[in-house]
Amino acid sequence: MDKELPIEFSWGIFCQKAITDQDTKEVSIISVIPSMKIDVGRIETIDSDSNINISLGKLHVVALFKRLDDSTIRINEDLIIEILQPNFEAVNIEGEIVVEPTEDSIFVNVKLEGAFINVSALQESSNYSFEVTFKIKNQQLGKIVLPVKVKFESLESN
Repeated sequence: MDKELPIEFSWGIFCQKAITDQDTKEVSIISVIPSMKIDVGRIETIDSDSNINISLGKLHVVALFKRLDDSTIRINEDLIIEILQPNFEAVNIEGEIVVEPTEDSIFVNVKLEGAFINVSALQESSNYSFEVTFKIKNQQLGKIVLPVKVKFESLESN
């Protein structure tokens, strides 16, 4: 890293739901998603550049960031959350990360509405990655990767 940042990425995870307690700022992580397998029904017509969008359903991404020193200053940094989907340009979500003087760490809970991947219908089975990267001051703090396996029903399976 070029610049010394006051916090570091500790870990992150995908889940179906995450609830943040407004008083304690603790997070309940519900239905962890370590990877996804998506079976797609039969597609009758496929042309040479057949790509289709497949919804990933309800997704949350939760990340834990830790203060790097023992200082009691308030940390308030602009946070860029970069979403990388196969066959699309990256999408950036802007936010902020605030660590109060009495806190050693903070959770970031992001609800990903309408998350999907764009896949080739020409292959019977393919592996993809849905990625979320956290950045402060153009420096990557951490990345969470969700492996996604997509399998199409074969035309010959009837």
